[in-house]
Amino acid sequence: LSNWMPLLNTRAAWIVAALLYFYMPIASMTNPPMNWAYPRTTQGFKHAITRGQYDRITPSNFTRMFLDHSHTPTKAATPNARTQFNGGQLGIYIDEATEEFSRSYVALAFVPLAFLYRMRLKEFRWILGLTGIYVTFTLILIYLINPTADELNKHLNKVFFAATHIFSAGAIGLGLALIGATLASVSRTCIIAVTAFLGGLALVEAIDTFRIVNATVFAMEHAAAYIGWGLLGVLLVIGIVRYVRPSSVSKAFVLIALATFCLLPLRPALNNWAENEQRNHLFGYWYGHDMFTPPFDIYPEMDQDAILFGGTDPGRFCPPISFSVRASLRRNTSGTRILTGETCTSSPKTPSLMALIFNTFARTTIRARKPTPISFRNWFPKSTSAASACI
Repeated sequence: LSNWMPLLNTRAAWIVAALLYFYMPIASMTNPPMNWAYPRTTQGFKHAITRGQYDRITPSNFTRMFLDHSHTPTKAATPNARTQFNGGQLGIYIDEATEEFSRSYVALAFVPLAFLYRMRLKEFRWILGLTGIYVTFTLILIYLINPTADELNKHLNKVFFAATHIFSAGAIGLGLALIGATLASVSRTCIIAVTAFLGGLALVEAIDTFRIVNATVFAMEHAAAYIGWGLLGVLLVIGIVRYVRPSSVSKAFVLIALATFCLLPLRPALNNWAENEQRNHLFGYWYGHDMFTPPFDIYPEMDQDAILFGGTDPGRFCPPISFSVRASLRRNTSGTRILTGETCTSSPKTPSLMALIFNTFARTTIRARKPTPISFRNWFPKSTSAASACI
């Protein structure tokens, strides 16, 4: 190995970063109000470091990835079952990417590939190398995450696909740089091609803008769509002017083009802001309202001052905090009911583990007289008493 030193440096950097996991049991020993998985114990530390709160990985297959995202082994074994073509899970990823950027912006990411024939060997290798990494990385994520087409699963998996958008954003920026250089050139053939491409993008953005305006009433989404359409329209006008009057490259002309390039990120930025905007979004209010005052007589209305612990994350976080508050106030805890925590996880394989961890944390918080075994002692059973005392 001629590059053994960089190899050792990268492995050392990984080990140093992984050592941060050992801060969890140290912080857990202080009995904080929020004690995820109770990592001061060996079992809790393994649960946290192996992400035991999530379901086990169920990889996808070729049919689900590229043909039919609803394909299952049970469906495949059914007689006369047909595989429908709906783009597969790759289509789900493309839909998510277009929601993140927009269809016209995603098209800008392909511009560097169109200029490969004009690049030098070094740039050619860089573009192909990054493209290969992006495609491989994306396909591996799709294979491991195994997404479905329902809206809830899309929102849950959106954060995992966000890492691949780094390549998309870089490609879009490089595409804009190449478009700007082409518009500033003297080659009328290239200017015609780029102007036609910008015209197609402006048309696609106009169609998307019309669809968004008719589909939602939220002003932020309308503003994002109009801004994206307007900026692409400005680039189209610049391309047309450059073709009609090739000698019309003035300082003001260049500044307008550069300002348009700088403002183009406003479209995805406002679109993502609109997704997180809570004004006039009353779903959360009515969701909580209907839990305490259910409609259609689903179950009796809850009493005043009732406390409701929801499932999954609220079920994990709220009870530990309530136990810590009770312990800090030093109230009488002889009649306190220790919750088992079966609702504290969405994974079917971890309820018993979560119940054990949760009960241990609750007992330690409420009755601090009985110490809980520290994980480090279990990891080093042959350690001396002095070393154990230091730990």
